[in-house]
Amino acid sequence: LIDAEVPLWGRTRSEVLVWLAIEDREARYLLAANASAELESHLAEQSARRGLPLILPLIDLEDQMKLGFADVWGDFRQNIMNASQRYGVDAVLVGRLIRTPEGLWQARWSLHQTAGVATESEYWNSDINSQLEALTLGVDGAADYVSQRYAQLFSATSADSILLTVTGVEDLGGYARALKYLESLDIVTNVEVTKVFADKVLFMLAIRGDTAGLERAVSQGH
Repeated sequence: LIDAEVPLWGRTRSEVLVWLAIEDREARYLLAANASAELESHLAEQSARRGLPLILPLIDLEDQMKLGFADVWGDFRQNIMNASQRYGVDAVLVGRLIRTPEGLWQARWSLHQTAGVATESEYWNSDINSQLEALTLGVDGAADYVSQRYAQLFSATSADSILLTVTGVEDLGGYARALKYLESLDIVTNVEVTKVFADKVLFMLAIRGDTAGLERAVSQGH
C-alpha cells in the first residue's frame, strides 16, 4: 500500500460519540446505550465494517441536565460538544431521523471534530426506505470524513528520526505500555530507548513521514 501511495489509517482510532434524535410517528426520543437491541446491534455491525469505533451516550441524569431532544434535533453544536466532554471523544456524530407519512426515513447528519481549540463540521442528508439503511449512511459518511483527517500518505523512501520524551512512567508496567504503544503506531518503523530517568523515558523513533503525522497518530490514542 505504501509503494502504491495509498493513504493509510492505522490501528489506533479514536471513538466517535453518536447523538441520535428519532421521530417515529408519535414517538420522539434520543437513542441511548442499551436502549434498542436492534439499532445498537446494527450500529455495532457498521462500526466493525468501517473500522470506526462508535459509542452511544448513556442519556442518564447528567446527560439530561446538559442536553435535550431539541438540542440534538436542532444540532446546537456548542451544547452538544459541551455534553460530550464527559465521554472524552474528539469526534461527535449527530443524526436526526424522521419517518415521513409515506414511510420513508429522512436523515440529516453532521460530524463535529475538535481540531485544537476549534471545531470542524461536515453535513450530509439522505432519504431512504429503511431506518437501518439510514443509520448505515450516517456511519459511512462519518467514516469517510474521519479517515480523510487521519489517513496519511507514507513514502517508501522518506524517513525521519525524532526524540520523544514520555513522562509519568513510574514503573516497569508503565514502561512496557509506553513502548508497546509507540511500536503499534503505523507511522513508527523502529523504537529505541535512549535514556531512562526517574519518571520519564527518552525514546528515539524512526518514522515514515514527519512530526505532524506523528502528532496526528498519537492524538488518537490514550
